[in-house]
Amino acid sequence: MPSLKEIKTRIASVNSTRKITSAMKMVASSKLHHAQVAIENMLPYENMLEHILKTFLISTSDSNTPFDVVRPVNRIALVVFSSNSSLCGGFNANIIKTAQGVIEDYYAKGLTKDDIIIYPIGGRLLKRWRRWVCGVLEHISHWLTSQTLKYVAK
Repeated sequence: MPSLKEIKTRIASVNSTRKITSAMKMVASSKLHHAQVAIENMLPYENMLEHILKTFLISTSDSNTPFDVVRPVNRIALVVFSSNSSLCGGFNANIIKTAQGVIEDYYAKGLTKDDIIIYPIGGRLLKRWRRWVCGVLEHISHWLTSQTLKYVAK
């Protein structure tokens, strides 16, 4: 049977761990809130872009492009985003579950693992990737740096 001192030490350790976990949750919550605000701030731009595109498409209704033709789906490429940290367990789980559902839908439509290419962006998704039976082209988040994105934006 543990002594009274060992029990007190254990209680103090558990309380300390609880405080650290609580602080980590608050930091993750704050980061999530900032990301949500950033997305909400982009909505007016998205609405304006949608309006511009719809106006453009209405004005050029007689154009014939290969993108207007309805074709059977033979191959697909999915870009799936997840987080790199482990503080977003629910978010990562939902992303993975949704991606698996989409992949299973394409399997049901007759596509094979060779017909589906997935570009996973985020460390957690890549770690879980081995459970899926699809082809991965490559993990591309290693070249998504600010330098690369500035070059692509030009």
